[in-house]
Amino acid sequence: MSAWKSLALAGVLLAAPAAFAQQMGGGSPSPGPAAPAPGGANIPDATLQKAGGALHDVVQIQQNYSQKMQSASQNDKQGLADQAQAEAVKAVKNRGLTVEQYNQVIEQARADPGVKQRLIEAAQSAK
Repeated sequence: MSAWKSLALAGVLLAAPAAFAQQMGGGSPSPGPAAPAPGGANIPDATLQKAGGALHDVVQIQQNYSQKMQSASQNDKQGLADQAQAEAVKAVKNRGLTVEQYNQVIEQARADPGVKQRLIEAAQSAK
């Protein structure tokens, strides 16, 4: 579930429900990317736009499954978590990124306010 943990970090950028990120964030983290460049200069605009679109989709998936998980029985929550993870990974790939590329952009956005702002703007304009 480490891929999902990194995907769930995207929710932090747009203030997605913290409870969902906690429920979905199990597992050990995967090795992180190299330190982000100052100003996010190494993120091409096309990649940032793709990541913004993926972020938009992932947040919608998080919100959808958060609601489902609130009303689910304890036994059903793991199945829903697995479904949410699979949908989030598919959403990232459908935007033309690997999960690793997406995670790198998210990590850089967490470390750099300029990248974070650009990513949020890309997510807000995504359809």
